[in-house]
Amino acid sequence: MKLMMKYILIALLLVSNSVVYSQYNESELTNLINNSSEKTLVNEATLLLTQGFYYQSERITDKLLTIDPTSANYNYRKGFLVILTKSNFLQAIEYLEKAVPAINLNYDMSSPNEKKASLDALFHLATCYHTVGRIEDAKKYYKEYISKSTKRALLAAVSETRLIQCEVALKAMKNPVADVTVRNVGEKINTNNPEYSSIVALDGSSLFFTSRRKWENDASTPYIDLRTNLHPEDIYVSYLDSTDNWMAPVRLNFCTAEHNEATVAVNVDERKIYTYNDDSGNGDIYFTDLTDGKFAPAVILNNNKINTKNWETHASFSEDGDIMYFVSDRPGGFGGRDIYVSQRKKDGTWGEPQNLGASINTKFDEESPFISIDGKNLYFSSNGEESMGGFDIFVAYKDAQRKWSKAKNLGYPINSCGDDLYYSTTIDGYKGYFTSYRTEGKGEKDLYEVSNNYLGIQDKVYLKDKVRTTDKSNLPIDFAMTFTCLDCKEPHTKTIYPRLRDGMMINTFQPCHTYELVYHVGENKTVLYKDTVKTECDKRVSFVLKSVIYNPVEGTVKEYVEEKPVEVIPDTLDVVNVRDYELFELKYFFKYDDNKMSAQGREFRKFMRTLEKQIEEVGKPITIRIYSSASTVPTKRYESNQLLAELRAQNVKYDIVTYFQQKSKVANLVNVVIVESSVNGPTYENDSKNVEKYRPFQYVILKTE
Repeated sequence: MKLMMKYILIALLLVSNSVVYSQYNESELTNLINNSSEKTLVNEATLLLTQGFYYQSERITDKLLTIDPTSANYNYRKGFLVILTKSNFLQAIEYLEKAVPAINLNYDMSSPNEKKASLDALFHLATCYHTVGRIEDAKKYYKEYISKSTKRALLAAVSETRLIQCEVALKAMKNPVADVTVRNVGEKINTNNPEYSSIVALDGSSLFFTSRRKWENDASTPYIDLRTNLHPEDIYVSYLDSTDNWMAPVRLNFCTAEHNEATVAVNVDERKIYTYNDDSGNGDIYFTDLTDGKFAPAVILNNNKINTKNWETHASFSEDGDIMYFVSDRPGGFGGRDIYVSQRKKDGTWGEPQNLGASINTKFDEESPFISIDGKNLYFSSNGEESMGGFDIFVAYKDAQRKWSKAKNLGYPINSCGDDLYYSTTIDGYKGYFTSYRTEGKGEKDLYEVSNNYLGIQDKVYLKDKVRTTDKSNLPIDFAMTFTCLDCKEPHTKTIYPRLRDGMMINTFQPCHTYELVYHVGENKTVLYKDTVKTECDKRVSFVLKSVIYNPVEGTVKEYVEEKPVEVIPDTLDVVNVRDYELFELKYFFKYDDNKMSAQGREFRKFMRTLEKQIEEVGKPITIRIYSSASTVPTKRYESNQLLAELRAQNVKYDIVTYFQQKSKVANLVNVVIVESSVNGPTYENDSKNVEKYRPFQYVILKTE
């Protein structure tokens, strides 16, 4: 969009006769609108537009439309300004459709006598149609613009690319990706202001994002951007409540009313946040550390190999924080903005950045990289010829030789014909969050959640370790756990820290290895507790779920077991037996090669909530038994049908355990057991399309006892 605006503004300046600086406060603008002649209003609207004061130019244009609502010129201006100030493409269509019947190839923007519209109105109307999914209409006007413009027209080449994107969009919408659910995250987070650049916690419990909403006490109002009438950018965080709904967002303490702060990346332990700041005029990456319970003011990442005099917009970091993938438009790349990678050196500084190459970067723009926790999946956005329109989200895979595959478009409905950016995922890859403009959205940009069953990470063991304190006090800032692989070919030791908000530590282990876990505190790393974990050897996702409790008085750590109070009943009273559990059963059928049921699905959530209520009432331990099956139709995605059946059981077990980990009242009463994973059904006879024959054997069953 920034590159596009550069093209458009160059064109505007070419037809403008004045470069005199001009802007107004609210009182001056109102007086100008109410008391000026049409000629003066046209001149001032033109001047403000060419200088980037779009909101004020739009206000004057609104007045001009009351003077002459049929003017193609005024309708063109209004439609164009609605795109610039609000990105409201549906509203812009209303005005641009009135403008395009009267095109003047010798359009004079600054003339008060000009009643016709610029040729560019055709391009902008095509863009609006394209963005809202009216592809055939978009193609018509892109072609008309090209046919009537000169070959040197700034937007002609863009229109040629857009026509290619239109064909991509038509194909994608005719062939949507199966088993993908996209939903707006809702009004608790999205407002009528822009919300964008979200980062989700690995366990999905928090969502950091940028918003341009007004501060509660109006402190940000004096710093409204006069170009767009938007408040400055600030970073917010929302947390999931006990019912898995997002809570009201909280603005982070280091944000200031007068400056822009935008999300870039958040460390796993949520103790460091990287931000984007354009105070220098170029755009650079900043960071802030959590100190004494608060984030310090953000400071620039002081490395001239990363931040340069060019434009650095976004970054993502490996699990250990030692590899950075970032965006820059520095010279020597493939096109506009490219994605680079830099490795942290032993002295803590960043090494020479390397361009990720032609499998990732194009002659167009690449943006918002996000690296998966295993370092093998790189998600990013690109606005090139393989996009449906604007920026689309792509993924590339790193092979055993550490080379990146050719990037693949994630397809429709994850991608749309508008901008889709800033994709980040939970630890297993099955849920992601991104920014998009969609006609059903609440503001200029909204945050969306996507659930899928095919982008998951395999061959990894996930550690989730929750640390509590005996007196419910805050954990010491230097409480940590260091794990060491005892039987890896190369020694591997790493120290991780708990999130201070909830004591959760998240990390990954390699399958089929033994790890020593050492909990310690203080600068001298006083050892508090040791444990050993052996990870499973199967090539599938598995989990190490732990919970320990720290006694700050005794300086000890031990495994956490929730103690239940013993109720003493006098002999003179009859003992009242607590009623037993009702038996519950859920049977869920999968589609071909699916291995994950939606944890947000209606049936699963109803089952879990009913079960949770029963556990709270009965107060006794309960076992949930899992039975899973795959049919005999050969899998195309996994090593065997047996592995597919096992993955189905393992994934639903993870969903159940994760659900109850967030329910502290009942978490320690629930035991989840995989009883059986098997391949069932009639012998396969090369009739995979016979869904009725095989689907009854694609299932998982949950039973309580």
